[in-house]
Amino acid sequence: VGVVGQMRVGKSSLLNALVGVDLAVTGVTETTATINWFKFGDQAQCERFRVVWKDRPAEEFSRNEILHWVGDSKRAEATKYIEFFANSDFLRIANIVDTPGTRSTIESHERTTQDFLALRREKESHREGAAADAILYVLMPVARQNDQDLLKDFESGTRITGSYPYNSLAVMHKW
Repeated sequence: VGVVGQMRVGKSSLLNALVGVDLAVTGVTETTATINWFKFGDQAQCERFRVVWKDRPAEEFSRNEILHWVGDSKRAEATKYIEFFANSDFLRIANIVDTPGTRSTIESHERTTQDFLALRREKESHREGAAADAILYVLMPVARQNDQDLLKDFESGTRITGSYPYNSLAVMHKW
């Protein structure tokens, strides 16, 4: 399940609520800077996270080091994605992917999310779309003028040609 939406709509808070564990870092400023995979794991795995770098082998870090990958982070720019693990019933049946916000003031956040959704690379859109059983688009309870434009981009960028039913769901958060 992919979780996408504009910056600061509460994507990570929603993810934490779905999983029942505070895995995703949340904050009042732009926090999520990388693609973050949340998967089921055992006790030892839950104390660490795994960074898959763009240009070198993956590494594991203690959970308390995650703040080096939030906001406008150089480490985040060098990261392909991060894997977190939790002993959560929800994660036994589904993996969740948290993304940086769209309409971000930090260019690398916007680029990371667009790459995940493959909106910029038509060839990969089939592969990325097929990888997600569902994509949740998180909206604030107060509509903005640009939400309609974002939903049109989201619809055209996440739908797999010829697929039915569609795998994209809009979720009203912070109601």
